[in-house]
Amino acid sequence: KGSLKDLADKKGYETFVVPDDIGGRFSVLSDVGLIGLAMANIDIEEFTAGFKSMREITGTHDFWKNPALVLAAVRHAAWLKGKKIEVIATNSNSLMPVARWMEQLFPESEGHKGHGMWLSTSLYSEKLHANGQMVQDGERNLLETFLVLERHDNNIDIPGDADNIDGLNFLSDRGLDMNYVNRKVIDGPAWAHFKGGVPNMTINIPERSAFNIGQLYYLMEKSVAISGYLFGHNPFIQPGVEAYKKAMFAMAGKPGYEDEAKKMAKAMAGQEKIIIK
Repeated sequence: KGSLKDLADKKGYETFVVPDDIGGRFSVLSDVGLIGLAMANIDIEEFTAGFKSMREITGTHDFWKNPALVLAAVRHAAWLKGKKIEVIATNSNSLMPVARWMEQLFPESEGHKGHGMWLSTSLYSEKLHANGQMVQDGERNLLETFLVLERHDNNIDIPGDADNIDGLNFLSDRGLDMNYVNRKVIDGPAWAHFKGGVPNMTINIPERSAFNIGQLYYLMEKSVAISGYLFGHNPFIQPGVEAYKKAMFAMAGKPGYEDEAKKMAKAMAGQEKIIIK
């Protein structure tokens, strides 16, 4: 339904149904999500197999064997202890889209009735000088979660140098590679930030594959659902999003929002404007 569906029908395009009871942030395994993955040449059968695998893993009532329960409980406990911001940090460019999806998934699902943590995503080591300074020495209201890709596709050996000009022979002499360095980009900050008073947890992804990413998506979706219920509200709705849309449409003069526009104009009339030139 909607204008885009009408246009597609008019043009004779094939369409896929977006279920009415599935919000956009949970739609990765719906037709609308899978068609995009397939067009990106991602094996959607492996992806859905990862989804199903994590569904089975998180189906147990044994707390310590259920990563969705552990993740939800740790994040909820951190919030109860005054942690208001969660830093999602990764050592992989390929995991940044997942981190940015989490940046929508968690606030939109948890941000009800004064609850929930603000999410901030960081690629390490890129953000270690900027965001890393705040994490290390800023206000102690942070939780840090690491998404770690253990084996990268484009691994690079570290060559030695007779004069050790770059001071990296301590790595090449031991036959170490960039996978090792990328891991230390997480391990070093994790230790330093923890010693500085920031609790953290790490989610390890063995390698980049459709199966593993499918597992990760299901883990996050189930965990945030549990988290919402721990807060005591429905994690599958987003009533706050409608507030800004309503105000925006009223200000823009969209038909049907005349009453709202009048209410806003009346409320603004009594407010003093301060203009700085």
